Amino acid sequence: FRAVQSLSLLDAGLAGILLGLSALTREVALYFIPVVAIGMWASLARAPKALKFIKTFGCVLVFSCLMVFPWVLRNFLLFQRFIPICTNGGLNFYMGNNPEATGLYMDKRPPGTVNPKTIQGASPKDYISLELDFYHKGYQEGWKFIKSNPFRFAQLFLKKIWLFWRPPYYQIDFK
Repeated sequence: FRAVQSLSLLDAGLAGILLGLSALTREVALYFIPVVAIGMWASLARAPKALKFIKTFGCVLVFSCLMVFPWVLRNFLLFQRFIPICTNGGLNFYMGNNPEATGLYMDKRPPGTVNPKTIQGASPKDYISLELDFYHKGYQEGWKFIKSNPFRFAQLFLKKIWLFWRPPYYQIDFK
């Protein structure tokens, strides 16, 4: 928030570092990048200065990328392809975009995949292969669902936006 208000390069760099570190623990933090961009642009609304926006938001992006780069490099060396942050992306994408999706969490695996964690005695190479299969088939099947059900996807998307941004809901059980 301070970076959005002050538009200083120091604050933008610190915001980028925190955003990148947050993304390493929970990649959903990456969704805040457009929010930061909109906030910074709105801060300049009084006296729009495109160059100031490019510098400060660019600083946020550069420092965010620097924070996640070691892990992205590790993934590239291990999997021999570009995988930002984690291999759960395909699985999560499919869980949210399949014929049974409701917008809430569900444990749904892409058809034809085997969960690598359920195979005992698998070699590291086998494990990597199965994990990549999850990653690719999850995105493939999720996109297939979206293309064949665009209106259902729109409904799910709006519900997920609401669920993500709504105030926290806590149920307290005094039993």
